[in-house]
Amino acid sequence: MADFKAQLGRADHPGLASQTERLARIVPGRNPYVTGHSLPPDSPVFFGRERELAETLGVLRRPDKPGSVSVLGERRFGKSSFLNQVWQALAAEPDLVCIHATTQDWGQACPERFFGGLHLAILGALDATAHAPRPKPATKGKTQGEVRDYAGLRDFIRPLARDGLRFVLLLDELERITGVESFNSDFFSNLRALGDRPEYRFGYLISSRRPLKELCREHRIYESSFWNIFGFPQYIGLLAEDQARALALGPLGLSLPVPPPPDLDGRWTGGIVPLTGRHPALIQLVLADLWSAWAGGYEPNWDRIAQGLRDYLEDLWTQRHGKEEWRILMQAATGVELAKDHVLCDMRLRGLVTAEGLPLCAEFAELIPGWMPAGLTMEKALAGIKQGGDAAGVVFKTLEEWAGRVGRVHRAFKGLGGEPGETGGDHQ
Repeated sequence: MADFKAQLGRADHPGLASQTERLARIVPGRNPYVTGHSLPPDSPVFFGRERELAETLGVLRRPDKPGSVSVLGERRFGKSSFLNQVWQALAAEPDLVCIHATTQDWGQACPERFFGGLHLAILGALDATAHAPRPKPATKGKTQGEVRDYAGLRDFIRPLARDGLRFVLLLDELERITGVESFNSDFFSNLRALGDRPEYRFGYLISSRRPLKELCREHRIYESSFWNIFGFPQYIGLLAEDQARALALGPLGLSLPVPPPPDLDGRWTGGIVPLTGRHPALIQLVLADLWSAWAGGYEPNWDRIAQGLRDYLEDLWTQRHGKEEWRILMQAATGVELAKDHVLCDMRLRGLVTAEGLPLCAEFAELIPGWMPAGLTMEKALAGIKQGGDAAGVVFKTLEEWAGRVGRVHRAFKGLGGEPGETGGDHQ
């Protein structure tokens, strides 16, 4: 089930370190770039996101009752890493209990285990503190103080809130729970009540690939209105240009055991940017390989690097949320001027398309034509979409069938213990 951990913030905790402090922790001779999991709290290679962090922490640190924040983004853009940094920052917030839940085994979970795990995590965080609740006598069929449902958790939270505590639940990858039958509309209605009513002083930071309203509607939990206790979503997309360059080159000079290669600026603009754009995980993947090559005194294998990125970029192309996203990516890859609409705005915020109307990196734009299904060229697809009606329907049906076949192949590989292009958890 979910892996819950909790902490009680305290005034003497240092909280989230500054970028300068984090960079000072880099160990010379050790590759600092992360490729297999999300970035831990205070990671020296967590760059940017200052505005997103400030806005999110402002909502969660409200002194009366924490608010709720929805974080949106594609896989490996850094949602999990972002939550880890928020966890570190909230450790310095006195009287705030922060609970972090990962969702690796939610397919076998149920509300009873959810509320029970949440209860035990909070108890552990309060153990040996002035807020530790007094044990309650056991009742028939239950062990002492056991919580099995929402009512039990609610009754456990309420006196702690009256005692001055606030609560924030960091819940990563909500999609893993919205598709589970036992987590129905009643469950999400209860979560909404916990985060909405002021007497519980409870808030959420929830990450997902798709908007909460859309997930609630699709999984028939729309009537819970869980989604409407959140404000505007916080998007985790591409890094700013200066932050992307700093991520690529800053840790490099501090960690290489040999002098860096000459003309790093030229290598950044001419070699790295076309492959990665300002995508944080792609930068980490490429720089981890470059660091090993330069530290070992040999030339990087650029063909191998490009091939390694291909699977990830193909996954981005395949796993689209709607037909219009394919249209926009095809138009962007061929240089067609994009008409501004809500889908394009969403794709810009997600980092799939740049502000200039181009795919996130040049490598992505070059690969898209080769991913068209057999018998369908970019030219035919765009012409069919432009005609609209039945012609456009044929194009999108062909794309959906192709994406389904690719998805089945990916799932088959995953069943054997791996997945093409998979490198672990969400990245910075």
